[in-house]
Amino acid sequence: MRVSNNSLQIQWLNALQRQQSDLARTQQQFATGRQVTKPSDDPIGAIRIQQLTRALDRFDVYDRTAGTAMERLSVEEEALARSSDLLNRARELTVQAGNLANDSAGRAAIATEINELIGNLFDVANAQDGRSQYLFAGTRADTQPFQLTATGANYVGNQESRELQIGDLRTIADGDPGSKVFQLVRTGNGTFEARADTANTGTGVVAENSVFDPTLWDGADYEVRFSSPTDYEIFRTDFAGVTTSVGVGVHSPGETLQFAGVQMRLDGTPAAGDSFDAQPSRNQDVFTTLRNLEATLNAVVSDDAGRAQFLNGINQALEDIDRGLDNVNAVRASVGTRLEAIDVQRELNAGMSLQAEQVLMEVRDLDYAEAVTRLERQLFGLESAQAAFSRIKGLSLFNFL
Repeated sequence: MRVSNNSLQIQWLNALQRQQSDLARTQQQFATGRQVTKPSDDPIGAIRIQQLTRALDRFDVYDRTAGTAMERLSVEEEALARSSDLLNRARELTVQAGNLANDSAGRAAIATEINELIGNLFDVANAQDGRSQYLFAGTRADTQPFQLTATGANYVGNQESRELQIGDLRTIADGDPGSKVFQLVRTGNGTFEARADTANTGTGVVAENSVFDPTLWDGADYEVRFSSPTDYEIFRTDFAGVTTSVGVGVHSPGETLQFAGVQMRLDGTPAAGDSFDAQPSRNQDVFTTLRNLEATLNAVVSDDAGRAQFLNGINQALEDIDRGLDNVNAVRASVGTRLEAIDVQRELNAGMSLQAEQVLMEVRDLDYAEAVTRLERQLFGLESAQAAFSRIKGLSLFNFL
């Protein structure tokens, strides 16, 4: 087969172009610090780089989102701590008021402070975070959640919480609706509430009460009705409204009555016609609890029956305040748990981000030691090829004839 000089020159030119292209690619790698500068350099590597870059961007978003959630939850925790302090102060005042049944001036002074506490608690319930978003409005963060009324407060937020993605498989609620914190508070002891009828004329006072056998409590309404200062009958009203007598007895002051798995101690002496109820606990907002306490403190106490009504109101307020404190502290504990979970997730994200960054560097970044050796080899090869080409490009068989 005959090989012409033109064919040889074309082959040499093609080889030189390939060497120049390789050299140019190496020089571009030095300029960018990347061993993959375009997808054609390494298609599989380019896909891997894209995946790792997206992962790093995702972890960066998670970190910013986690920071936002932590900031908001930290502000909420402070608000809940303040709420707990206010309710504890209300409890202290309520205990003090129990010894002031015959001191109208002292009761009035405490009522004034309770009114101030209501205002302070209202401000906390309408607190905002650093972005002027209401903490306790649910997902309606631009709307003031609570509006005070004469008897309590209305909640105009919603029942939802914003869930933020802080990890591939982890979301976190960055707040709690105000209804959960301040409204959905169980009355009484959390199972039932023992109340004296407001029309009572005797000196009977509901003291301690509790559930001694939960299996016997059926959630119906019970009424202890006195036909004399000592004789009583217990009536049960079921869910259909049917009332039946379930027991009778004789009461002595300070005696604990037991029925339907619950017990209720009555101090003092009831009058004929007086009654005391044991009804399932219901939800009541803390503002209503404090308003009821304020009304009790401002009520006129002019005789022993009035003093009994006052003490019944005080005992009722103590129970309801305690449930409010339990509720606020339970939400506060939940916030603390979420803050801890965010810390753990951020550490996990940081570890995975570091690992992805290291893999990305291995796939994407240039190994300068290897690249320098390769560059020197390519330069030497190109120079040698150019020299050889210049020597043979003018050769012809006629030169040897």
